[in-house]
Amino acid sequence: MHQLHVMLSEKDYAHLKEQQRRSGLSASALIRSLLADLEIKERPTEMVMQVCRELNAIGNNLNQLAWAANQGAPISVEQLAAIQQTLEQLWHWAKFDSELAEVPRK
Repeated sequence: MHQLHVMLSEKDYAHLKEQQRRSGLSASALIRSLLADLEIKERPTEMVMQVCRELNAIGNNLNQLAWAANQGAPISVEQLAAIQQTLEQLWHWAKFDSELAEVPRK
């Protein structure tokens, strides 16, 4: 058996006490049951975080271009080139994502 000391805010402590009251469990039993049902997701890899940053930047560019087009402003050759580049980037990341999904997990 291991002992763990935890610091809680007043709000969190009150919530814990309320959950204890409702369940009839001790604090230890309540926390153990919560941990048993909790699905812990792995931290994203740096590569996945980079992909998210790239996709976020692409989305921002697309939103800016869509906003300009919706304002009725004429679309320049440069803007069309930017749209084409953005679409190519999206296809690149979509292909990367599908390849990443095929990588076997441990």
